[in-house]
Amino acid sequence: MKRMNKRTLVMVSILGLMVLALALPLTLGFLTSTPGALENQFSKPYVPPVIVEEFDGETKSAIQFKNNGNVSAYIRAALVIQAKTKVGEEILAYHPVSGTDFTLSPLGSDWFKKGDYYYYKYPVAPGNSTHVMFSQIKALKMPIKTVRGIDYYLNVDVAVQSIQSLPAAAVQQAWPVTVETGAVLAPTP
Repeated sequence: MKRMNKRTLVMVSILGLMVLALALPLTLGFLTSTPGALENQFSKPYVPPVIVEEFDGETKSAIQFKNNGNVSAYIRAALVIQAKTKVGEEILAYHPVSGTDFTLSPLGSDWFKKGDYYYYKYPVAPGNSTHVMFSQIKALKMPIKTVRGIDYYLNVDVAVQSIQSLPAAAVQQAWPVTVETGAVLAPTP
């Protein structure tokens, strides 16, 4: 094997240093000029429902719900019907009776009742609303009861819950419903 002479060794060393001198700034320039790491573009799903109703002091009407979330959701609601005083909000231990103390219009055709809840059959897209659940709930007499000189009036509170519509298995696990063809909710047997 032939040995390199001193001059060739110096030339190869200088050439190596020149390549290194050019490569280092180019590499650093490339690394600092490329865009930063990509950020996760996923957003957390939320489905806060809003109650939309009219109330004239005696009658609740056009009860429906709006999905103010960012994903489609199924919606269910419950009615809490009580007798309360106008001032002080004292609740009477009396359960108002439908047909005697108040009237309740028929349930909307896109709704069904299971247990204590009313379920809307279809997923509600973000920004959209359900069809009307009840067109009217009205007190038949004012006050509905008087006990020891204290008047009690019909009080109807509407409580609403929602759950994102996908995956269907999560809906079926959380609520006593099945998701049928076309994403339609149905009560479990």
